Amino acid sequence: MAAAKEGIVKRTGKFFREVRSE
Repeated sequence: MAAAKEGIVKRTGKFFREVRSE
């Protein structure tokens, strides 16, 4: 479960970076 959570965190982090880039 920890690995899955880490993947989600990285995904959300990338998403936020793309949103803030605009």
